Amino acid sequence: MGNTFIPSMLTDKGLDVGIASTVLSIAVTLLAKHPAGMLYIMVNLKVINTLIDEDHQITALVATLKNLAAILFQNVAG
Repeated sequence: MGNTFIPSMLTDKGLDVGIASTVLSIAVTLLAKHPAGMLYIMVNLKVINTLIDEDHQITALVATLKNLAAILFQNVAG
């Protein structure tokens, strides 16, 4: 095997082209979605910490967690 092109490597090892494409699309989706989601969560927490006074931060964090849970369930449900 003379190159490092991943689809060629996977098919060279005996994987079907369709399965190799599926594996790669899932890997790219996971690599793209999770850092973006974590960045969203971290920016959201920073905004809460900056804009909300300390007496009301717990309430804002609970509301944020509810909203993030709703986003998660929407992604799972489709």
